[in-house]
Amino acid sequence: MIRIVSTEQMREIEAAADQAGLSYAKLMQHAGRAAAERAKQLLAESMADEPKVTVLVGPGNNGGDALVAGLLLSRESDAPVRFYLIRRRADDDDNWAAVRDSGAFVAFADDDQRYRVLSNLVSSASLVIDGLFGMGTRPPLRPDVVPLMRAVRHALRDYQAESAQYANFLSVPEARPMFRGTRPRVLALDCPSGVDCDTGAADDNTIPADETIAFIALKAGLLSFPAAGYVGRLVTTALGVPPNTSHLRTSGARMVSGLDASDALPARPLDGHKGTFGRALIIGGSTNYVGAPQMAGRAAYRIGAGLVQLAVPESHLVAVAGTFPEAVWLPLYAANGSDVQKVIAGLGDAQAVLIGPGLGQSDDAAALLTAMLAQGDALPPLVLDADALNLIASGHAAMSSVPEGSILTPHPGEMARLLGTSTAEVQANRIESARAAAEKWGQIVMLKGAHTVTASPSGEIVVSPFKQPALAKAGTGDVLAGIITGLVAQGTSPFTAAWLGVYVHGLAGNIAAEGVSGRAALASDVLAALPAALQSLEPR
Repeated sequence: MIRIVSTEQMREIEAAADQAGLSYAKLMQHAGRAAAERAKQLLAESMADEPKVTVLVGPGNNGGDALVAGLLLSRESDAPVRFYLIRRRADDDDNWAAVRDSGAFVAFADDDQRYRVLSNLVSSASLVIDGLFGMGTRPPLRPDVVPLMRAVRHALRDYQAESAQYANFLSVPEARPMFRGTRPRVLALDCPSGVDCDTGAADDNTIPADETIAFIALKAGLLSFPAAGYVGRLVTTALGVPPNTSHLRTSGARMVSGLDASDALPARPLDGHKGTFGRALIIGGSTNYVGAPQMAGRAAYRIGAGLVQLAVPESHLVAVAGTFPEAVWLPLYAANGSDVQKVIAGLGDAQAVLIGPGLGQSDDAAALLTAMLAQGDALPPLVLDADALNLIASGHAAMSSVPEGSILTPHPGEMARLLGTSTAEVQANRIESARAAAEKWGQIVMLKGAHTVTASPSGEIVVSPFKQPALAKAGTGDVLAGIITGLVAQGTSPFTAAWLGVYVHGLAGNIAAEGVSGRAALASDVLAALPAALQSLEPR
């Protein structure tokens, strides 16, 4: 997995690498090489007939990385590479000397009245490499650099506006232009210029990146908003720093990758049968939420569970049983008396239990949840979602009665209610919120949202790479809860099932957004995209 560190930890990691023989100069060469290779891939994807590259060079090490990357690109690609330096660099700077002596076009900010040259270089580029300010930036930006940053942002926007006016013929009356032009793409080195890589704060003049290539490890602030909104796609490269390097090895949080997810998928033996792949029991549903347990049940099947049983109000069955023929139904007439006993009797056959999708917060729902939690150690591994969490937050059931090691799946509002705080406070430091809650409750806590955070009671933190607005729709949480329950039913450990389920769910969200647009995607589209997501992860 990809380590997540603070800027101070990163400085310690670089110092440790330097002491081990991987000097700062070598790290800069490796960073420039990695950026150049990624830039070549982006240029290959460009729609421009004659792509051009503009390299924005800052005064520090980030600018040095940019100089190396730009020089390599000028030697190894056909695209003209232009350099724009916001400050003149020392004559004994070897990377600057190499660029200067190469004959490449170079412009300086102190020669550029009203940043006209800068605006032209940005607007005429196919790719802009942002090497202005690195991980040490603390917003707000200094007043002397704000006009330059604004000029870059305006050049990016002006290009879009100018290009779009030529595409208006594609639009129908009263519709927005459908133009998908070849606007300049921005590749940020380590961090988009203008963000705080520790806190996630961002200056109003931050340069938005289409992609950020993070060196050695991810900086925690890139996963927090508003900074996360400027990052674009995140990619990382180790720069040759061994994973057992001091401080890198001990960093607390990690981000899951596709390779991690692929390796963690439960095995599918050829001689398996439905019993091999586990039985999942899903308890939920109420008058207003007929579809929620269905979505969860379908997701549990899609992720590979052998048998899924749904305990739902009997009144639902007439409406939904025919639409979900694979399910085994356990009709509930009331939440007390014999019906609770009926559910309890079925626990012994289940390898995982999910409580909450569409459950509602009625007295009957509270009685059912309380009775289930009272089973204690007799319960299979437990996933608590949606109204199960709300009933705990409102005092209808006690957190202390939840078996240790259960999986709790709150969104930020639910987390705030459980903690007795505000959503804004939860969101201000999502990693710490999840870590503290997991430790306090002795549970696996999965704080949903952009870059979902999964925390274990022992302090393990795994962060999702996805921030997909297509998942901000009713029902997508039910799909996620079902995926996790299906993984647990197959024997995946609860903590792994939580972060793996988040990854598969996020990948399916990306696929759904590509198929129907993120704005239009429904939870059912995410569910339908699960086979494609899994196929992309299956070992080949």
